[in-house]
Amino acid sequence: MGNAFGDLGPKLSALLAKLGQAVFDDAPGEDRPRAVMGAADFSTWLAPRYYDPIFKLFIQGRQRPGGPAAAVETGLGFVLEVAPLLGGSDAQHRILNELFNEVLPDNARCQIIQFCSPKIAGILDRWADERSARGGVFAEIAKNRREVYRAATWRSMSKRGEFLIRHIRVFLSVEVDGPTTEPFMKKLAEVRDKCISSFSTLQSMAVDMGPDDLIALHHDILNPASSIEPALPHYDPSVEINRQCVRYDTRIAVHSDRLEFRTHAVADIYGAEPWQKERAALPEVYDYRVLACRQFPDHSNQNAMAQTIGSLFNEQLRLPGPTLASFVLSTSTYEKTRAESEMKSFRTAQYEEKGMTKLFP
Repeated sequence: MGNAFGDLGPKLSALLAKLGQAVFDDAPGEDRPRAVMGAADFSTWLAPRYYDPIFKLFIQGRQRPGGPAAAVETGLGFVLEVAPLLGGSDAQHRILNELFNEVLPDNARCQIIQFCSPKIAGILDRWADERSARGGVFAEIAKNRREVYRAATWRSMSKRGEFLIRHIRVFLSVEVDGPTTEPFMKKLAEVRDKCISSFSTLQSMAVDMGPDDLIALHHDILNPASSIEPALPHYDPSVEINRQCVRYDTRIAVHSDRLEFRTHAVADIYGAEPWQKERAALPEVYDYRVLACRQFPDHSNQNAMAQTIGSLFNEQLRLPGPTLASFVLSTSTYEKTRAESEMKSFRTAQYEEKGMTKLFP
């Protein structure tokens, strides 16, 4: 509808699109982007601004949605990359419960991110290099085998379903609003060390991410490309971190139901020099769709954790593209939790006295 009446003006085009949606159930929506942003505009929504090398903490500067550019909320935070856990015993469940209930500070915002990335070149190239070292036919076999696995990041290896190769990465991000004073930063650094120690008790690995690793991760997420090579870590202390996370040639179109990323995709030619990969780069377009969880399970099930990266038998859980799952929680103070519990108990007692509980099952 938007393309058919685009020459009549944006207002008339939007009006006719809404009329078509009201009359016809299958009428397409208005496909014009609401806004188009470049790297400078989009990077203002990213929180990391600076990095303190002494306490190894990120200084945050979050812009309020809809507010002026100067209205920012400052805070501190850290990011850990954690080895994925596909299951766990009752003891491991208890340690994780203590981590989120006792280790994290009050009024903290915690984010758990699972990134199913197609950037598998770091693992695949190490194998191909060892195989190619023998030369001759072994080098040719390694090159062809690498191409087979590279293609499997976007085309299924099976004709019966979507079976794609992914690099599964898990991150734990913690952010707390507060001043950038030495006592506050020292306290948050102790929280980070306790988190790493808790994962070590789980016989898992947790690595504190520096600014170069965080920028490379943002590059892989916000500059999508068909290449399997991850972004190279690079950090310039004289420039704000958020302005180094998006490529200067990336454009983001904001639609009503998606984000459209247009990027400059660097080729992943095995054995080529960096300038040769840049020369063979092509523009690519990707759609980002966001889905929200409607209902969470009542009880945790450690055996079902592997379903988050795909299912062997359920085709709906085998997604054809890279995915990023995020779970956000906020900790509260003891006084606030106690007040809420007392208020709920008081209301329940009131309903019982008035006989209102008989009206509800």
